Amino acid sequence: MQVSYGSGAFSWSVLFGSLGYYADSLPNPRTIQQYRQQGPLPEIRVEEANLLVSFLKLLRVIVQWSVAARVTLGDHPQYRAVPAMLQLATCRVPLELKGAIYDAVAAFCLSGGGLAGAALCRNTWLMLEQLQVLDTLSSPVGVGPTHGIKYELLELEVANKVYPCTPAFIKLLASLIHTPKDLSLKQVLFGADGGKTIPDGLGVPHRQLPLAPYLSFAVDDVLFLAEDAFKTDAERWSLKDLCLQVVEKALASYELESMPATMQSITTQGPQVIRPWILHPGFDIMSRLLSDSRLRAVLSDFLSEGPGKLEKGTIKTTHFESCMRRVVRIVHRVLDVQSFFLEMLVPAIQSFDFSSILSNFMPGQLIALDHHLLFNHILVERVALLVTLPSPEIQLLCIRILGMLALSPNFTIMDQQASRMARRLNRLAAIVQNSDDSVRINDGFAALLNADSAETADLTEDLELYIGAGAPAREEGAEDLSLTHIIRLEIIDLLLKNTEKGRPSPNIAHLLLGFDVATASTNEMAIQDPSALNSTTSCFHVITELLSDGIPLLDSTRRRREEQSLSRTPLYFKAPLLAEKCHRLFYQLCSHELTSKPAARYLRTREDYFARNLAALPIRAPEIPLGKEGTASYADGISIESNCSALTSFLRMRSWLLESVALEIHLLTDEKQFPRAGRLLDILFGSVDLSTESFEDDIGDRFFGGSTVQVFSPGQSLMRVVEIFQSFDLTWQDFVVTSDTASLVFYTSLDYSSCLRIAESGAEVIDRDALIGLLSQIRRVREETETLTPEALEQLSNETRYLLESCVRENNRREIEHSKAMGFESWRRVVNVALAKCFDRLPIESRESILLDLLQEVPPVIRQPSLSLPSSILLSEVTVMLITKLREDRSHRLLVQSLTDDASFVTDTLPEDRLHGILRGLLESLVAPGMPEIVRGNLYASVTNHLQLVQTVASARRQNLPLEDDPEEEPLFGSSKEIQLYSSLEIGCLNIINSLAERLLPILCRDAIDGSDVWKTVAFTFLDSLIRLSRVQKRHRILHLLSRSGYLGNFCVGFKEADEDLQKVLQPEPPSLNSLFVHEAKVALLIRIAQTRPGAESLLAARLLSVLAQCDYIDARPDARQAYLDADSAFSPSLERWHQLLRPTLQLVVSVLMTS
Repeated sequence: MQVSYGSGAFSWSVLFGSLGYYADSLPNPRTIQQYRQQGPLPEIRVEEANLLVSFLKLLRVIVQWSVAARVTLGDHPQYRAVPAMLQLATCRVPLELKGAIYDAVAAFCLSGGGLAGAALCRNTWLMLEQLQVLDTLSSPVGVGPTHGIKYELLELEVANKVYPCTPAFIKLLASLIHTPKDLSLKQVLFGADGGKTIPDGLGVPHRQLPLAPYLSFAVDDVLFLAEDAFKTDAERWSLKDLCLQVVEKALASYELESMPATMQSITTQGPQVIRPWILHPGFDIMSRLLSDSRLRAVLSDFLSEGPGKLEKGTIKTTHFESCMRRVVRIVHRVLDVQSFFLEMLVPAIQSFDFSSILSNFMPGQLIALDHHLLFNHILVERVALLVTLPSPEIQLLCIRILGMLALSPNFTIMDQQASRMARRLNRLAAIVQNSDDSVRINDGFAALLNADSAETADLTEDLELYIGAGAPAREEGAEDLSLTHIIRLEIIDLLLKNTEKGRPSPNIAHLLLGFDVATASTNEMAIQDPSALNSTTSCFHVITELLSDGIPLLDSTRRRREEQSLSRTPLYFKAPLLAEKCHRLFYQLCSHELTSKPAARYLRTREDYFARNLAALPIRAPEIPLGKEGTASYADGISIESNCSALTSFLRMRSWLLESVALEIHLLTDEKQFPRAGRLLDILFGSVDLSTESFEDDIGDRFFGGSTVQVFSPGQSLMRVVEIFQSFDLTWQDFVVTSDTASLVFYTSLDYSSCLRIAESGAEVIDRDALIGLLSQIRRVREETETLTPEALEQLSNETRYLLESCVRENNRREIEHSKAMGFESWRRVVNVALAKCFDRLPIESRESILLDLLQEVPPVIRQPSLSLPSSILLSEVTVMLITKLREDRSHRLLVQSLTDDASFVTDTLPEDRLHGILRGLLESLVAPGMPEIVRGNLYASVTNHLQLVQTVASARRQNLPLEDDPEEEPLFGSSKEIQLYSSLEIGCLNIINSLAERLLPILCRDAIDGSDVWKTVAFTFLDSLIRLSRVQKRHRILHLLSRSGYLGNFCVGFKEADEDLQKVLQPEPPSLNSLFVHEAKVALLIRIAQTRPGAESLLAARLLSVLAQCDYIDARPDARQAYLDADSAFSPSLERWHQLLRPTLQLVVSVLMTS
């Protein structure tokens, strides 16, 4: 800013010169005796005082809204703005002028000035101490007993009941304490945060706690002024509001959340790292609030009497509501950080000697605030009652306070409430239930949850800056904050946390949800029907209505009665995060032993929740109108523009619904309600046309873009379960594009590992606030140690922007991949439960087609490079389950055919082209680069089952006989017949295997040799199946590749390498039997190879017999008497284990010798 040095009447030089002139000319406590010796004391004229007041008001507005003006004027060496004003405030001037001075200085001390602003604050504290504006000395030195801000308050302002000076001074104290919420993240990132504002050594040597007298003045003197000391309520509550603001900001700036890191550094840096935490003003405030102090008593009075006064409107001023808001903020902040204070800081103070600082500190008198509230439960009732009053921030913070109390050990103890209830109840729930306002409290929660609201991107994160302790005051004329949606989410979070498994139940969540906690039995709680007599609408009923909006009914009669509900927009479109949490809540209620039966029964019979929502489950995410961050592309080519928050909430919402459906199928089958279970199966695997043709049109138009739902027919991928699976297969492309070639200069050594955290969704993400704090710290160090040129500042800004954009992209990727993994997991659970418990209830003619459709969809997704590891693992497990179920079903068919002599089972064969396609998909997934071992192992098992199924089907065709899973029991020494005629199914499978053999075998053999024991066994079994099938062709390509590449020789050498482990298997208590299982699988493979002459010759060439001759496990026969000693062992007898090793080895040797 340009500073004028002109000599005009209203130049900065003249105005600040006037301040300096009066400060030097008027008597102050240091010069008053000298002036008295010279005659009458000079005074400032009223006109001149009024002119200075006007100038100071103008100055306050300028420096408040212009950071540049604030920094320039504050640092100007000629003007000496702040020292001149504070020096004038100590002189004999009108109180109105002093108030204007304190207001102007407070504007200079606002946050946002960066390093210069923080230095100005520290200098202001030093000036206050030096000039003794407030007498901080134990003896009357400097400021006399008839002067100073405290004297002016007690002798002048209280006497006249007018307060022109003290409120401004309290406001100055508040402005000198900066909190993290004073600045936006963008301001912090670009250097607006200048660090600490309290200077080291303030008040030394007279005292150790730097701000103790200032806090005492605000909290002990001003806050407790009597009611008759004011003319109006507005002035009284305004002054109390300012005092509570000082308390609030002291707590907000006391960042006890970082205390764990400080405790870890004690071992390396010593106990002195604790000293700043003791000197901070927050320590004094926390000590007062956690002990029996006047400050805690006044907060209790506010909580006890405030709700009634707010409701009745007995105090006609908005300042009282502001006081209540600050009280709630303070209580919330103390509950949030008291564990760090009491469990970390206080024990550390007791462990080391800090008596020189804390002479009167008595930790034994400190008790947790929740413990105080427990013994004053009327305060808890009032906090709950504040939820019903029309003050959004108070409502939100009171809900959070109740959530903290619900998790407090003091309130989670189960008490027997014999007077009112017949069962043990959580203490917090008992307090609310026994309250005279319990019905109002329940109605208040239900009304807040039922309020209409919509989500926007980063809604919660943006509004959190204006909520809670330390939040800045809203600008005059600014729009009121809309907290409706955050309040709804907070209520759902309260219900979610307290309905998790392991939480003491019943508790506050069950009470708010409308469960009958008073007369419930020991193992079940009933839920009220809203249409019953004397019933009330609870949060449970509100949630069911929210989730029913826009979801068609399956009952045509009810659908005609509720057409208005169908015309509403579905909740997942308006508020996807809220919809996700609601579906999750229903899943938790249905899975908890105490609420499972009543919740599932209510949702099933009254709302038809499971079938309706499953039938109407949207396949693609809705496109949001505002806040778009990227594009979600589906496998069918359709793209949706959305943002990460809405998309991930939508995916997780569908996951929780699928979890509920899986649980419902499980419950229905256990209760033998097969018709209801069949209804869900029909939606999953068949048609959703359950009543009328119009329902198809409703569902199609609303959820599938106009295409009607078709009845499932074999071979078509129109099953609901397939569509749901495909809907989780999407890719995300951010609109934010970062350069891959960006070079870092200032942040080359940046390590953001300390910024990683687990998000609420469960995904590990980079914490935005922590990263910004880390970047701003690096920037501040650079600015303090070197002078940055404009070019360097531009480079620093570009690097910062690049890192933040990269962080956003990476977080979006992690969140979406985690949500997709949740979706695949839920889909797998539905398929597992449906096929495991209800497979025989599917139409027999459609079972194999259903399995083939599912098997056809999964492998292409597994081999996608972008698929996360958890998703690839669980999908590979799905393939094992599906192919095993397909094989079991075919065996069952053959068994039925053998018993009924019905040839139709033989002619009803599996389609060869689909089996070939599935095999190719599985093998291509196996050879895909970067496939983890556990995924490969599951795919080995899948292909092994597939080949066994193929041979079962082919053998049944040739022989027209029912066979078991292993139909081809060959003689040990081979067959004298030539290779029989093989089916096209086997030939096609072998051709597919041969086309990929050179890529497949190296991977397979490496796993068989160096993999984990469990996957070694699976790999050898897979190789056995390959060898068995490859004999269809005379070339025996698989055997040729094994011999040529040296893998067969490695298998033989492996006997000697595993010799020691095999001998350990023979111990009475072996450490593991894995070596035995691997040995059996490998020997079975080699026996299969030895059954042909080329194979036996290859084994001889690999020196099999020579290696076996060197193995000691063959001669390690246990003593026969050991069998009696092994009778009580968890393992089979040692001799039996030796036979398991020896018998197949001898079979292998005999087979090689007889066939070669």
